[in-house]
Amino acid sequence: AVTLATILRALLLVAIVTAVFISYRNERRTELLLAHEFSSARELQRTLIPENLHSIPGFEVSSSYCPALEVGGDFFQLIPSPADLDGSALLLLGDVSGHGLRAALSVSYVMGITRVLSELFPEPGPLLTEMNHRLCGQMENAFVTCIAVRINRLGVCMLSSAGHPPPFLNSGSMEVPGALPLGIDTMARYDQTTLQLNPGDHLALYTDGLLEARNKAGELYGFERLQKLFAAHPSAPQAAEEALRFGQDDDVTVVTLAYVGIREAALEEPVDVGSIRTA
Repeated sequence: AVTLATILRALLLVAIVTAVFISYRNERRTELLLAHEFSSARELQRTLIPENLHSIPGFEVSSSYCPALEVGGDFFQLIPSPADLDGSALLLLGDVSGHGLRAALSVSYVMGITRVLSELFPEPGPLLTEMNHRLCGQMENAFVTCIAVRINRLGVCMLSSAGHPPPFLNSGSMEVPGALPLGIDTMARYDQTTLQLNPGDHLALYTDGLLEARNKAGELYGFERLQKLFAAHPSAPQAAEEALRFGQDDDVTVVTLAYVGIREAALEEPVDVGSIRTA
């Protein structure tokens, strides 16, 4: 029999089903919007982070970028010298703190100021100093570790680091001047070191996602494995693949520079290069 109670129960059931449907539809719409935002951010990162690096006379260059999520906070850029008088280029590799979309948007900002400032401050130390000055107060409690390297066809390498893991030269970790990450202290200054590469030297730059790769048992990849890995002079994709097989826990980015040398007359004036030790 149709009673008032039966009608009310039927109306309540319809209301519940309608509410569930509306909630599902709204959640699905939100998911699609987020997917679209991540897709846009991913396309932007593909524009900012090159898949194929420019060639540098005298060097074999390789790179690998493996974000842990759809988008990540790692970045690198290889910027040839506009004048191209000595075949020099600026390599910048870094890591914005945090993960996901927020870190990816910060990468866009960092890359934008890098392109502008690299033309005004071609040397790594002054470049990082100016980048830090502009990033302070703009990162919303985030910071950026970064390493900048300028190289030329003669193997002269100038290097400056802002709280970034030290690069590997052949089988040894390089000793670089310590400094704060970018975006923390407006008064921070960044020194640079100069060294002369010899044919056969292998320089590897990486983000901490490689060092801190973690397997299912919770074991970190660690420094000893990293030293053994780079002692074999791998390409960047080979090094990144090693971390991914071990267990990726963060964004992993690797860039390698193998100096093969180039036949060229000596400069009229001797190049003033310092020494750098490997541990």
